[in-house]
Amino acid sequence: MAEFSTLSAALRRGRRAVAIGLRRRDLSSTSSKRPRDSELRKGGMAQLVGKFHRPGENHLTEGYVVTDKTQALLQEHLERTGGKAVTRFPPEPNGILHIGHATSINFNFNFAKAHKGVCYLRYDDTNPGKADEQYIRQILEMVQWLGGLAQSIVKKHTHVLVLWCYDLDRSLLSVQQKSSCVHSPTGHTPDKVTFASDYFPQLYQLARRLVSSSLAFVCHQPPHEVRGHHAPPSPWRDRPAEESLHLLEEMRKGKFKEGEATLRMKMVMEDSKVDPVAYRVRFAPHPRTGTDWCIYPTYDYAHCLCDSLEDITHSFCTKEFQMNDWNDPRLFTLTALRRRGFPPEAINNFCEQYGVMLTTDGAIHPELLEAFVRDELNHTAPRAMAVLDPVKVVVTNCPLTSETIELEVPDFPKDPARGYHTIPLGPLIYIERSDFMEEGGQRGFRRLTPSQPVGLKYTSSTIAVQQVLKGESGEVDEIHVVMEKLSETGRKPRAFIHWLSNPLPCQVRLYQNLFTADEQDENNTNPSSLQIVNGALVDRSVEGAKPLDKWQFERLGYFCLDSESTHNQLVFNRTATLKQDSHNPIPIAPPSKHHSHQSL
Repeated sequence: MAEFSTLSAALRRGRRAVAIGLRRRDLSSTSSKRPRDSELRKGGMAQLVGKFHRPGENHLTEGYVVTDKTQALLQEHLERTGGKAVTRFPPEPNGILHIGHATSINFNFNFAKAHKGVCYLRYDDTNPGKADEQYIRQILEMVQWLGGLAQSIVKKHTHVLVLWCYDLDRSLLSVQQKSSCVHSPTGHTPDKVTFASDYFPQLYQLARRLVSSSLAFVCHQPPHEVRGHHAPPSPWRDRPAEESLHLLEEMRKGKFKEGEATLRMKMVMEDSKVDPVAYRVRFAPHPRTGTDWCIYPTYDYAHCLCDSLEDITHSFCTKEFQMNDWNDPRLFTLTALRRRGFPPEAINNFCEQYGVMLTTDGAIHPELLEAFVRDELNHTAPRAMAVLDPVKVVVTNCPLTSETIELEVPDFPKDPARGYHTIPLGPLIYIERSDFMEEGGQRGFRRLTPSQPVGLKYTSSTIAVQQVLKGESGEVDEIHVVMEKLSETGRKPRAFIHWLSNPLPCQVRLYQNLFTADEQDENNTNPSSLQIVNGALVDRSVEGAKPLDKWQFERLGYFCLDSESTHNQLVFNRTATLKQDSHNPIPIAPPSKHHSHQSL
């Protein structure tokens, strides 16, 4: 990625620099080697805080072009910003945000915070055919969610447009002084919410100035002739400035069809460079400006200028890509991760530690992100019990043959002071089918067998098999047991298992990696990426839960209530598994008559 914006490059030959000439850093160009644990403990942000120039020291960075106006412009810039760092998160509102965007959000907001500065949310809505109000709302919602904010905290910024004059430096100052900010120190709260379309009048007048200075020209080459690295120079490159200025006005008035004319900026023609397009004709209504414009600035042209207009001191760029509006929990869009139950704190921690050290191809290792999710939920998700593949167990002895008792169970067993919930224990209970094994099964099996009792968590009791009843298929339908207090048997069981009594029915969705190989195409799609478990059960402590509420289902993993849940059908998404214990393996339900697999 170029060290400077394309417009700054076009103005290198002695012209007045447009604003500050801010450098861009390509965060994704770092080494693909994974950081060591010792490096992670230092914190990704902590490692980078001192590696960038301080506000006002742009001209000291490598490759900066200094002109006779540089010091004056920098001084005016510092007076406007108060010497603070100013960053921005500039998404295109044409798709849903993904984990790569979370990296940019985290880095820009945290860099500004580390330098006691401000961070803006700016929508790059320069493409009218793709900009969409739906994505504008969703992007703001995701930024707020990552920052742990209520939606009402961030107020939409309304830019004050001014009549543009042709004194470039004074015009920039006029706009910057009239821009109002909404400040808040809480979480990922944008200090200003803006749109590239706020600056359409200013950007157009800047384009006129470039044409008047013979730094831009109207071109009629078809798109296929200007693509690639070895495109021939435009035959209209040297047309008179007055002619290009007239044609630009004709473009503005809609006198050209799409593809018939573009405004291109003149680059220094070396190393096979091409003149980038600054404006193109688009007869498409814009979600914010309607039909006021039929020519629109390109990203290459508008992005650096908007940075200058907003006094951005550090313009960080990451290799991001857009995805469709998918919230399938197997994907890494932010809406999908939220639906799956990933806490924003975990995503922020992941981005802070790993985000600035991502591989050059932008690869995300799911197991690394899940480790941060697991660590966060271990401290924040209350415990509950669920059974994915239940088998009925009947207690035949007193005192549970005719009554149900209530047990108090800690929400966080390692910290009981954080609260309790109650669960019933009656003569009919359910356990995981995988927690029972007939004689002659797996060697070293520690749970329930016809000759081996097992403990029930939180009951201080064991159950021992009396009788096993099977159906016509030979599958175990029911187990009759006797229950004994540990204090009476004097023997500690080899294992304790989870169980349910008088439970709620639910559906559980178990997610795995969407692809079976690093090459992510339809030929490597994992057919078992989604396992839907019907007929699962969960304890009544989750009754009354709301979508996105999270729990650790003991011995199973971390789960989140899905938005598709209804009063009659609870649906849980598995967020992450637990770290597997070889002595107490996680009972993942095998495929059976209650289970189905689903793929894309």
